[in-house]
Amino acid sequence: MSFITVKSIKSSSRSLRIHPVLAEKIGINKRRKKIDICYGNRQYEATMSITKKVSKDVIELDQSSMEKLMIDPCYRYNCQYKDGNVLIGPLIGLLYSHKTRYLKKRFSNEEKKKRYEAYAQMMQKIGGVIYAFATDQIDYEKEEVKGFVYNESTSTWEEKVFPLPGVIYRKVSVTEELEKKMKGKIVNSYRFTKYEFWEMLKDHYKIAKHLPETTNEITKSKLDDLLGKYDKVILKHTKKKLGYGIYLITKEKDHYHITKNLTYDSFSISNDEMVEFLEKHQEDYIIQQFVSLKMYENRKIDYRLIFTKTVEEKWECKGILGWLGAVGGFTIHTLVETNGRTLEEMLKMQFDYTPKQIAKKKKEMIKIGNDIAWALDTIERPYIDFGFDFGLDESGKVWVFEANVYQQLWSPLYLDDYDMYEQIIECVIKYLEKEAMS
Repeated sequence: MSFITVKSIKSSSRSLRIHPVLAEKIGINKRRKKIDICYGNRQYEATMSITKKVSKDVIELDQSSMEKLMIDPCYRYNCQYKDGNVLIGPLIGLLYSHKTRYLKKRFSNEEKKKRYEAYAQMMQKIGGVIYAFATDQIDYEKEEVKGFVYNESTSTWEEKVFPLPGVIYRKVSVTEELEKKMKGKIVNSYRFTKYEFWEMLKDHYKIAKHLPETTNEITKSKLDDLLGKYDKVILKHTKKKLGYGIYLITKEKDHYHITKNLTYDSFSISNDEMVEFLEKHQEDYIIQQFVSLKMYENRKIDYRLIFTKTVEEKWECKGILGWLGAVGGFTIHTLVETNGRTLEEMLKMQFDYTPKQIAKKKKEMIKIGNDIAWALDTIERPYIDFGFDFGLDESGKVWVFEANVYQQLWSPLYLDDYDMYEQIIECVIKYLEKEAMS
């Protein structure tokens, strides 16, 4: 792929100068006097001249236009011509935090900083600029962002000011003001709750049989209804992570037995006490069918399937990781005892599957994941990657527990699988490039 550079020139008027070979290459087939130049979220009109006095890999802009568009001449760019506009970029924004101080900690930590090198390396291949930023770095009035960008010469991430990007890949919630400014150019645009996940998929016949029954009706009558069906249920907080805020509930005659996850806390309460207990757990809780997963040495196992969307708008599974939970925990989550394995290693440990059985189960899991990705992805709420959490019960049946919109893309690094990680980043960046340049 060939790149262009943007050079500023002295001119008393708004001017864009381009070589005829480059003009033809990007699709400018007729001379136009006025043309809009787009860089990130900015657009500025200039007078175009096609001339051989300019190098074939250079676009010249007057200094005023350069400043208005905030184009940094230090970088190599792609250039496209669409709908009468010259697009220079891509300019991609990664919204990774609400607070600048958290990003500064990441980029000052040698180990964490390495996670972002793959982004910078990918931009070297496709051209353009990618910067990471926090919500508090946005200047809405000026439509500018002070973000962190990789400096290849010093191998460090430094702060620079950019215009709002052509697309935002978000890992945290966004403000209404930012949504308006970006005009739909925010991917992974909505983070649904665990209950919304159930609601979105429960009527898909191919998927529903793999979902634990779930309700957000936190009442004793609903609890008794589910306990009548499944013997065990869990009361789960929808916003807490790492297995916290989860209770296992069973019933024996007129008493309920409750066990708190990741602790040895368990207690029995009466019918009246259960009513009071549920009243304290109304907000952000769900009740869900308990699924008894196949264990290994008294440890639960689950699988993370990483799906990304290609530029051809197809969903692909880029990898499956197995996670071994804490001893005695009734969910997988733990802070200190979780261990990662490949799918093949974990299925061998869990079921002693043959290679043929492993290949069959892998194919089944990917098919289910692909169905879910298509079901969740919509034009109104575009997504480009998901992390699906699966589990297998004693019979080997696949259960689907969660879809992570803000998944940690670097999770393959826990297994030292740099190839998988780089493939994930490459797919994500290529899709962001397409969105930024459209």
